[in-house]
Amino acid sequence: KVREIRTWAIVLVSQHKPDDQQICLTRDFTQRILQVMSKHGVQFNSSPIEKYDAAILPTMLARMNELKMLRCEVIIDILDQVGDEMYNAVKQLAKIKIGKICII
Repeated sequence: KVREIRTWAIVLVSQHKPDDQQICLTRDFTQRILQVMSKHGVQFNSSPIEKYDAAILPTMLARMNELKMLRCEVIIDILDQVGDEMYNAVKQLAKIKIGKICII
């Protein structure tokens, strides 16, 4: 059985504004995720909502709430050199505040 994902997002979180290379790498990573997931019976039926955020907790919480309102079924956060504290905070925000498991 194929699991269909209609609305999803990929969010790059970093200390600095991403440059063109980081954006390109993020998009390449997204394509690889799609390929791997399709082999495991998960079909993504749309292009992702792409967001690029600073590693600031209130900003990240606002983004997660926005994505929840957009009914994202999957949120993939890419944390670029932000440290363990931010990783743990994102996991908690996703789980407790918006009720989603976030892939990081």
